[in-house]
Amino acid sequence: MRRTICSPIVWLELATVFAVLAATTYSRCQEPRHIPSPATDQAVQTSRSRCRDASVCFDAGAYTASVIGLSESDTHSSRLVRLILRFENLSDATIILAYRAHSAFLLDNFKNRFFSCHGSDGPDLSAVGIGIDSGDEIDPQLTLKPHETEIATFDLWRNRSPNQQASHYDFDLMIDEIDPSSKYTVKKHPYLSFRGIAPGARHENQDSGTRDAAR
Repeated sequence: MRRTICSPIVWLELATVFAVLAATTYSRCQEPRHIPSPATDQAVQTSRSRCRDASVCFDAGAYTASVIGLSESDTHSSRLVRLILRFENLSDATIILAYRAHSAFLLDNFKNRFFSCHGSDGPDLSAVGIGIDSGDEIDPQLTLKPHETEIATFDLWRNRSPNQQASHYDFDLMIDEIDPSSKYTVKKHPYLSFRGIAPGARHENQDSGTRDAAR
C-alpha cells in the first residue's frame, strides 16, 4: 500500500483552513465603531485622578466606572468572560448612561479577541443593567441620582479554540452620557479603558474620596 506523507506546506495550509473555520462563528459579529489606540489609552490615563487603581477604574468626570469583578466559563464551543462594572455618580445632578452597541473590545494576554454577540449575525446582547444605544434607538434605563451607585455586567464571547488560559484581560467600551432633558441626545461618549484585569479577583478601585459600594 502506498503511503502519502504531507509536506510541511500542506500541513500549514490545513491549519489555516481549520483556523478560518473556527472563527466563522463570530466573523460576522459587528466590529466596534472605534478601536482604541495607544495614543487614546495614554490620554485616558492622565484623566483618572479620582481612581485608586488606574488600570481598572476610569474617571469620566461626572462619574467613575470601576471593574469590580471578572469571571470565565466555557461551553463545548465557546468561552465566556463576564465583567462586572460599578458606575458611581460623583456629581450633584442626575445623569443617564447607556452602552454604545458593539463598542466593547476585549483582548486576553494571548491577543485572543472576544465579541459582544454570541453567534453569527447576532445583536449585541452583552450588557445587563444598563441601557443600549443601538444607533437609531436609545434605552435610558440606567439613571443615577447624585452620588448614587449602580452595577452593570458585560458578557463577551470567543470560540473555545485555542484552549488558552488567560492571566489578564484588556477591556474597552463606549458609554454615552444622555441629556436628561432629551433622552435621545448624547452629551458625551468617552471610551472607557481598563488594563490588566485578572480573572477571579474582586477589585475595589475608587479613591477614599468616593463612596465605596461595600459600605
